[in-house]
Amino acid sequence: MKFKKNIKICVAAGHGKSKNGGFDPGACSGCFREFDIAKETAKYLSQYLRSAGFDTELINYNGDLYLTERVEKINSGDFYFALEIHLNAGGGTGSEVYYPKGSAQGRRAAALISSGIAEAFSIPDRGAKTKDGRNGRDYFAVVRDTKPLTLLVETLFIDSDDVENVSSASGRDLCARAISKAVLAFFSEKAAPFTVKILCDELNVRDGPGTWHKINMTVRNGDVFTVVEKNGNWGRLKSGAGWINLSNNLVEMRETEKEL
Repeated sequence: MKFKKNIKICVAAGHGKSKNGGFDPGACSGCFREFDIAKETAKYLSQYLRSAGFDTELINYNGDLYLTERVEKINSGDFYFALEIHLNAGGGTGSEVYYPKGSAQGRRAAALISSGIAEAFSIPDRGAKTKDGRNGRDYFAVVRDTKPLTLLVETLFIDSDDVENVSSASGRDLCARAISKAVLAFFSEKAAPFTVKILCDELNVRDGPGTWHKINMTVRNGDVFTVVEKNGNWGRLKSGAGWINLSNNLVEMRETEKEL
């Protein structure tokens, strides 16, 4: 399946530039450094997504962006979806992916990616996860402070036998292919009907799934609608009026199927 190039995805390598301007390799084990593996995996992933038709940008491949700079770059790029690639540490095994608390689409995307990596390498699927920081907010800044749906992908553990899976270019390529396949599955999904309640004062209903599409009308706080199709962070209304942004600060989504 080929996707229209108006779906913009950002792929970031985790770590690199440190807060003081030096170099942060991330977790290290033996001769392996997290940043080195993450950047190559991110490079392959961006190539696969671009080949699938997504408008894809790779950032921080040269380790030139500190965490807050990566967040700013993601927020300034009008991206639809973003992924930051990491390796885990702590002596465990398996893949896990962190998504924003309360985001149903984030949990779905994270679960697809985690299971895809696990299947590719025959390692445990630790699943879609959230992590609390201060005041109950998301712990990871790249998940918490970015405008588009952003996931932090802990591909596998650098300090266990897991790392042998990505010790070579072919292994990193396989990891990227697994993530790409999961992203394709996420964007290909036709969600079962579910209802949404508008939380903001006014929300634009657009002619297509993205801010570049023309505004057909606006809906108001408290209005409830049925969404019959999802495309990333956007939902198509059953009424035929158009598409709305499904960000959790704009609408309240229900997990179960329900027709109005």
